[in-house]
Amino acid sequence: MPSVKKTKPVAAKDRDTLNTFTFAVEKELKGAFVSSCIAMDSTASRELRGFMRQYLAKHGQQKLI
Repeated sequence: MPSVKKTKPVAAKDRDTLNTFTFAVEKELKGAFVSSCIAMDSTASRELRGFMRQYLAKHGQQKLI
């Protein structure tokens, strides 16, 4: 699996608003996704947050994003 680019630590003021989301995914799917994110100079976390925001916007939850 490719190495993951290190990101800046989370600021203390933002720690209370963050939560971890853990889920199972096939090893090959995760590897391909992480590799694609790295190639696009992004992180898997950033892209997954973006997908979640798009989903909420599409399904009428704009107030949450």
